[in-house]
Amino acid sequence: MQPEDFERRILLCVTGLSPQIVTETLYALAIERDRPFVPNEIHLVTTSEGAERARLKILEPSSGHFWGLCEDYGLEAERIRLDEQTIHVIGDQQPLEDIRDAGENRAAADTIMAIVRELTNDPGAAIHASIAGGRKTMGFFLGYALSLLGREQDRLSHVLVSAPFENHGDFYYPPRRPVVLETREGRPVRTDQARIELAEIPFIRLREEMPHDVLGGQLSFSETVASGKTRLEQPHLGFDIESRRVHLGRQVVGLSEINFAFYLWLAKRRHEGREPLVRHAIPRQASEELIRIYNTITRADPDDNRLTRAVADGMDPDYFDARLAYLKKHLRAALGTRAARPYLVERFGRRPHSRYQLAIEPDRISLPEL
Repeated sequence: MQPEDFERRILLCVTGLSPQIVTETLYALAIERDRPFVPNEIHLVTTSEGAERARLKILEPSSGHFWGLCEDYGLEAERIRLDEQTIHVIGDQQPLEDIRDAGENRAAADTIMAIVRELTNDPGAAIHASIAGGRKTMGFFLGYALSLLGREQDRLSHVLVSAPFENHGDFYYPPRRPVVLETREGRPVRTDQARIELAEIPFIRLREEMPHDVLGGQLSFSETVASGKTRLEQPHLGFDIESRRVHLGRQVVGLSEINFAFYLWLAKRRHEGREPLVRHAIPRQASEELIRIYNTITRADPDDNRLTRAVADGMDPDYFDARLAYLKKHLRAALGTRAARPYLVERFGRRPHSRYQLAIEPDRISLPEL
């Protein structure tokens, strides 16, 4: 499904002292395209000064250029939400007038990340993000946030306006009935000479690399970036017996005792270069080794504990499958789908003769003393 086919279509812009990029981008998306992308929501991320300019120049009921564009080109303004709730001013307690120092820069980054996170968490929405307005760092933050959290239906662009209309204080879009404007040099120009187009910017989508706490949490921009960076590093698997925690690169995940022992058992087999397991024919000695590992780390009664009762007579395929499903669910939740792949069990061959072993290379595994 293409972005224009989604029920919820969002134009997301960063703006500053030139609110023109909102109407210019809307014009390029909704009027100039063979397959128009007509947003039904427009969200702005800006400063308090940028918000006031947007209200006066874009949304003013009598003279706002948003209303003029919609009237000129037959767009149903009442079906496009652009109001006080969709103008997001940077700053938690104190709205920022401008972005001039490192702290204000961080505030802008965190605001943009939070908005992108919220909007991309709606699977029924398609986002077109424009980096044309605001400070250069704001456009960078928006592009970076979309790369980390964006989906297949989301797009990123920069609006291009021909000279001398680019950055002209009185030009917001080419009106259907041309008007004459004066350039800075005092030269008259007709607005029907203006050309507006979007330069779409390709970006790498890393959303599947992100764990659940990044997608649904409240992490800052820098914390989200650090999480993404961690997931692109070489995998390394380690175990902390005392805490029953598994180290997956820099990520630490807690597991239940049985599942910790099961995962450690699989890692030990992989580290030692053992043959992959066949789920319906797991050797008794392999099950006995799992029991020994479990008893060692839990100090359980070797003759009467849950694991011994479950596998003493051999490991049932359903039990094996259940443990694999648990690991898959919890590791994906912690790391994201793609980043979890090296740490999961992979299957070789066709059933019923499939063989199973951890995907990670043996030299990337660190084992505790047992």
